Amino acid sequence: MYPNTRPTLIDRLRDSNSSGRWNSSWEEFFDLYHQAVRVCVRRAFQKNGWYSVNEADVQEVVMAVFESILKGRASLEVDPSKGRFRGFLSRVGQRRVGRRCMQRRGNSSTT
Repeated sequence: MYPNTRPTLIDRLRDSNSSGRWNSSWEEFFDLYHQAVRVCVRRAFQKNGWYSVNEADVQEVVMAVFESILKGRASLEVDPSKGRFRGFLSRVGQRRVGRRCMQRRGNSSTT
């Protein structure tokens, strides 16, 4: 499901000194991982019992995953001793889905 992570791409994401290079690296990263993150998010919703989640909710969480990556890009690293980068992305997606489900449950109990 996930593509192989090239450490050079992650290095370029951490380097914000060259905006043109960084922008193209971010686009490459997004294009490379968007579909895989989307599948992970959809599966995480299902694991939380949300089998008929709408596409807008899925996309909102996918964007939240990428926003998290963007905010924490300075500390991104590819270190096999810490696990696979795809595992990291999956955990971020699962946590974001968990938050979304808690928000929805909280909103539905107050209405």
